[in-house]
Amino acid sequence: DFEVTAYATADSYNLETLLQGFKDLGLYERSSHHRPSVHNTQHRCSDISGISISRRDENATSAAAAADVDDVRQGLPSVEGFAPLSSQSDDELDVIPNLSEVLHVVGKYKITTEEREIYFFRDGTVVFWNVAELERSNVINYLKRFSVGDTAGHATVHDQSESFPYIYTTGKTQLKEDRILLGEEGPLHLERYTFSNALAVSVKLGIWEAEMDEYVDNMENVSRELKKTGHIILKKKEVLQRLGQLYELRHSLTLSSDLLDTPDYYWDRKALGQLYEGTYRNLCIAKRTDVMNVKLNHCVELVELLKGHHGEEQGHRLEKIIIYLIVIEVVFEVLHFIV
Repeated sequence: DFEVTAYATADSYNLETLLQGFKDLGLYERSSHHRPSVHNTQHRCSDISGISISRRDENATSAAAAADVDDVRQGLPSVEGFAPLSSQSDDELDVIPNLSEVLHVVGKYKITTEEREIYFFRDGTVVFWNVAELERSNVINYLKRFSVGDTAGHATVHDQSESFPYIYTTGKTQLKEDRILLGEEGPLHLERYTFSNALAVSVKLGIWEAEMDEYVDNMENVSRELKKTGHIILKKKEVLQRLGQLYELRHSLTLSSDLLDTPDYYWDRKALGQLYEGTYRNLCIAKRTDVMNVKLNHCVELVELLKGHHGEEQGHRLEKIIIYLIVIEVVFEVLHFIV
């Protein structure tokens, strides 16, 4: 059996500079299965002449255009206007997304008969196919210079990783009994990408689950002290920081990830969409997301309560100050009257 392993190591990767870094290393090269990237300064749409352009590629730089210039030169059709999404040809459906979403590299030198492949997703996740543990560790360390924000500590990254053996079979491609079965009839490069996509979502969710569990543990003392003494041990600034941490986590969970919906990539690829959804269910991502939302809602209610209490205390202090000022004014008026 071979092995596929996924990690979430950062908030995001700069894929353009990462690609250049691998070119400089000379150990890996970009896969030929990427969709060409087209950068237009006046328009950003979901598809131009059948070539997909992601709206989320807000951080694309001129380096990305330089990295993909060879792809663009390979006979792209010239068009006037925009083609509908449904007009994609079979060749255009037979590629993985462009550099705005994922970087797919393969090892230049073969160690075994099975090729070594790595998928780097812009959201800070990486999936290794048939890559030894030592090589994975070296790549993860190398990734630090291209990472934006550390997701978690070294131990948490490895604890929340996903690893599955995979084999080739004559049957249907699927994740079955904690083993990936790759059918020889299907488009293997697309099926590998689909598994990688689902595994990347799972490990990213795992990092957020670990962050949520740590947050709950930290709030336990606050709840216990509130129950025993009726006092809040957190200052107003600390309460606001805890609330901001919760809203940032909720934003990541519900708005900036693919946890709640199937990615657009699979709309025109029914078989791959079914494979993605099957892997999604097998990894219990929907159930885990629901549990995360329940925990988030509970913590938000608690922190909002603490915030409201601090607001009431501030109001009481202002009332006391006003009363003191009135008393002082009365005293001065009395003294003035006596004089």
